Amino acid sequence: MRTFYAILLGALIVGGMILFDLARAASAAQSLKVENVRLADLGVDVEWKFKVGIPPVEPVIRKVNLKISMLLKNPTDYTLRVRELNYSLRLNGRSVASGRLEDVLIPPGEKTIDLPISIDLQEAISVVLEEATSAIRSGTTSLNFKYEVEGTAKLPLTVLGLEIPGSEVTVPFLKVGSYRYSLGIPSPPQSREYSQPVSEPQGTVIVAKYGWFIDSVFASSARPGSMVKAGVLIRARGNVEGTVTLEIRRDLKYLPDSVAARKNFYVSLSNGEERALYLEFTADRSSSLRGYYMKVYFNGSPVWEMENSYPPRLPVESPAIQKAPTLTVTGGGGGTLTVERYGWLEGGRQVYRAPSGSLITAAVMVRASSGDVEGTVTLEVREDLRFRPDKAAAVRKLWVHLREGESSFLSLSFVVGNGITLRGYYMKVYFNGVLIWEMNEGYPPRLKAG
Repeated sequence: MRTFYAILLGALIVGGMILFDLARAASAAQSLKVENVRLADLGVDVEWKFKVGIPPVEPVIRKVNLKISMLLKNPTDYTLRVRELNYSLRLNGRSVASGRLEDVLIPPGEKTIDLPISIDLQEAISVVLEEATSAIRSGTTSLNFKYEVEGTAKLPLTVLGLEIPGSEVTVPFLKVGSYRYSLGIPSPPQSREYSQPVSEPQGTVIVAKYGWFIDSVFASSARPGSMVKAGVLIRARGNVEGTVTLEIRRDLKYLPDSVAARKNFYVSLSNGEERALYLEFTADRSSSLRGYYMKVYFNGSPVWEMENSYPPRLPVESPAIQKAPTLTVTGGGGGTLTVERYGWLEGGRQVYRAPSGSLITAAVMVRASSGDVEGTVTLEVREDLRFRPDKAAAVRKLWVHLREGESSFLSLSFVVGNGITLRGYYMKVYFNGVLIWEMNEGYPPRLKAG
């Protein structure tokens, strides 16, 4: 009997110790303080597109970086272990990031940690873009974000130094704050102001700004084959309604200027209202071409023409194409036509290989020699195929009238395809239906696909 009581007493003592240690562990775990949870940093990788219009720039957000920091306070005299820390970040009410951290040891006192996060890039970019667009429209450079960091810290319960499986204390937290980001909005000095004469009658349009753009970036020159966007910002003087015509004209040496592109826009504007007009065209090159300029008409009457200087007119640079073997054919006018240069261009730069989906420009330069030449030049891009006959990928025809010694640049854009039978591409040039040149076999000069 005495032994029984001794065992019972021992069990009660051990049980008391366990209960005491369990209560102490629970109290210690619950004493953990999650404080100063904040959005510590927000970084934005932004590019700017300049345009003629209001506002004159628009942001393109490429990437958003976020950093969250947290201060954990341990008021006990021994180290606490956070088994699991889960958290999420909302920016302007939208969930943009989340994370998880395991086995964090918190010594007595305080510990600041940076939390690893997984960013929902599409959602984060959307939130930042909305705020940036709103800021630009309101004329400020400050982006103001409201953020919320919500989560839980889970701590295991220990008894006599051993964890109790399945037992834990959960400490929830929710912290709200604000973050201000200063957006460096560039000013677009490239767009030019144009002052209409004060004698201009009421009830018409004036050109307030204009500019040339390639890939949404201001351009002061263009390479042959480049896709150029011409833009003008018109302003109503008086209430106007009618057709505004934006015309791109070739500035030619020794010849009358000619129209390269033209587009009509119906407008209905109150006095002082503005509207941006755009027209895209492909820049060509010939020995007689100085460059391009704009002209604006309202209801058929000219109201503005770009001044006669470079800039603001758009010159065309020499093409980055290589010299071709001399091949000639006699054409109308008694002269001969020579294929002088050729090349594959991507964004105005010469390339010899291009992945599928790339937009490539095939370019050739022909020259009139031994007299004048008049007729049709045809540029054909062909697919070089394995196990199958080659076939045409793209064709363009150009009527030329060249004096002796003059040259003309002909370009043709196409999208690179894919497939196991496609080796690449090569060019052929015809004059009045007669083949005068074919690109040599080999890579290069042929364009490798893939």
